[in-house]
Amino acid sequence: MTDPQQEKTRRMGAEMLSSGIRLRTGKCHKLRFAEPEQQGFLAIEGRDAGGFPMAFADYLVTLPSGEQRRGTLDEQGCARLEGVPAGACTVRFPAPELPPAPQDWPARLSNPRWIDLETGVGVLAARSGQTLGLRVDIERPGASTRVQLSIMEKDADGKDDPVATVEGTVCQGQVQAEWAYKHVSDADEEGTDKAYTKPEVYFVCTIGEATVRSPILEFADFVEIRGLDPQGQPLAHAAFRLHLADGNERKGELDAEGCARVERVPPGKVTVVFLDQTLPPMPAEQAA
Repeated sequence: MTDPQQEKTRRMGAEMLSSGIRLRTGKCHKLRFAEPEQQGFLAIEGRDAGGFPMAFADYLVTLPSGEQRRGTLDEQGCARLEGVPAGACTVRFPAPELPPAPQDWPARLSNPRWIDLETGVGVLAARSGQTLGLRVDIERPGASTRVQLSIMEKDADGKDDPVATVEGTVCQGQVQAEWAYKHVSDADEEGTDKAYTKPEVYFVCTIGEATVRSPILEFADFVEIRGLDPQGQPLAHAAFRLHLADGNERKGELDAEGCARVERVPPGKVTVVFLDQTLPPMPAEQAA
């Protein structure tokens, strides 16, 4: 073999032997013997990207005539192919064909989340009446195209209450559904001495044996205040204090028009007290 041919063979990642060629890579190579009448063998050593033997890997050799020979490397990642004629031949290591996933394989659910449909951004709080997106990533959905999601409200007694059931669809690797948030007072707490429970909801998505639960979604409503004196004039820049249903208090100040808006207010009775004024406490209505 001429020196240029040897140099070309070295660039291919193969080592020339007196009676054949030894491959030291798992890639495809085209090999050519120098003498037209020469025949020899291929001593194949398959190595993966980390340099480890490709034990029991399948290989495919295409001879100059177009004939193809298949075989399997041994536990050392080696094989010997006899009677290789002169000319160019190609050695490949085909990727193994995996069987299709059975339809009864369990789905894999992950990343449950609430989405603000107006902005497309994830949220952990919502207003009453706000329409939210419910999203869950899914792998191996099988034949499932529609799925039901359960909306649950946390309860202080540990027995969470069902709020609603919504139907979702499986599309582009996601379970997708929508739900209009509506706070419903806890009937089993009304008229009792139970402590105030902050409204918190979550959803549960179940497909077959796979179940996932979303993060908690909190209530995030607001109140708007307008202060007037006995003559009906705005209480410009008047300081006020809110007594909230959960027992907390908020302080603030009206603007020049005697108005204010307070965000993230829990549902329930709200009382407004104007500081340094002779006005009595006033009930405030939450915005729907």
